[in-house]
Amino acid sequence: MSSDLKNNLVSIQESIRNACERFGCERKPSLLAVSKTKPAIAIKELYDAGHRHFGENYVQELEAKSIELADSCPDIRWHYIGTVQSNKISKIASVHNLYCVEGLSSMKHCSVMQNEMAKQGRSLRVMVQMNSSGEEQKGGCDETDCIKMANFICSECPNLQFVGFMTIGSFDRDPNEFNPDFDALYQLRGRWCQQAGKTATDYELSMGMSNDFVQALKQGKALMTEQHRDHSTYRQFGIIANTFDGYDGSAIVRMGNTKVMCLVKGPKRCEITDYDHDCPGHVIVSVFGISDKKEKEVIRRSVRTAILSNVFTPKMYRCKVLIEVRVMYDDGNVLAATLNAANVAMTNTDIEMFDMVVGTGLALRGDQPVQVDPSKADLKESCGQLTVGVMPSVMRAATCEMRGYTTLRKVLYAIDKCSRDALSIHVPVRESIVDGLMEKSGGKVSLINGVDEQ
Repeated sequence: MSSDLKNNLVSIQESIRNACERFGCERKPSLLAVSKTKPAIAIKELYDAGHRHFGENYVQELEAKSIELADSCPDIRWHYIGTVQSNKISKIASVHNLYCVEGLSSMKHCSVMQNEMAKQGRSLRVMVQMNSSGEEQKGGCDETDCIKMANFICSECPNLQFVGFMTIGSFDRDPNEFNPDFDALYQLRGRWCQQAGKTATDYELSMGMSNDFVQALKQGKALMTEQHRDHSTYRQFGIIANTFDGYDGSAIVRMGNTKVMCLVKGPKRCEITDYDHDCPGHVIVSVFGISDKKEKEVIRRSVRTAILSNVFTPKMYRCKVLIEVRVMYDDGNVLAATLNAANVAMTNTDIEMFDMVVGTGLALRGDQPVQVDPSKADLKESCGQLTVGVMPSVMRAATCEMRGYTTLRKVLYAIDKCSRDALSIHVPVRESIVDGLMEKSGGKVSLINGVDEQ
């Protein structure tokens, strides 16, 4: 065996072992040697040293090497990691000792692969590819389509064994910093497991290269050892719309133990002496239940900004709206809960709005995954907090509040994450508003998730 190949193999195996010991990994990750463009003799040398898993990007090269090494490497396990094309699937499926196809990204390809494997009377391990970086030149699906693909394989493709997800993230990531691509894949697996009734150890993730696999292990271990809920899920989230008589709009929002009530009066005509010529309409926000003056001002300013971003201002000419915010209990993410309560309460008024404002928040935690809908306990472990009010139908941000410190890259990722979370809860929040409007005689509890505990 050549000294370079031997040294490289020993070095990477030692790095994996050290990383696993450092982070307390219960399962040792598998090492896939990407052998594209490398000669068959080099693969044979690694095989003789005990390595078995090899990845190829090109179908023609994979075919040729599998034939050449069939006798000398009988236990070799080939992974196809290139782009899957319909006209090449039959050739891929015929490869001797094909172990896994890692780049499936369409149901059509799944169906064709299923038919080929059925003809051969054998099964094949497959992985669904996620485009975690959102780069157009990268293959793969978004999170929603990945879940649909996994469902399709499990229900419609008996000769395909779904084993997990893979991604080829952005090459611009710093290998020593928090990687949003890794986080996206961990979150995808978590949501799939929740839907399928499985655990994370039932499915594999294919990601990370020789320069950044340590960060992948670190983020994965941080996720697996969290003592609280999955970082990608909300606490129990409930809304009571159209709650109180004597107000033009009212709502109570509960996110976990955090509970916020919002009462709205207006719009009412302003007196000339009250009119502010710098603003076409008054939105006066009063905040109760918060002792910290800075916190009260942040809530007041953010609610006012979100509403003025969302209303049709000519209809507000010389009018005022009084908004009373009462924080009944604060267990974290109170600004997001307040934005949601104000939004629901405003929909009961006669004020014309462009859209609804959905508030989402998360905690930034250094090189660990961000925590969605953080509690106060989560915030104690964080280095920052971000809250965004999004208008999903028109794809606009109504307000954004950032506290703490982190890298610019993570701030941009966090804003994108908050915005996507707002889109995901947009429909159930809207339905709860409709329920409230139909319940004019009194409020009705509408659960966005969780179990109603009244």
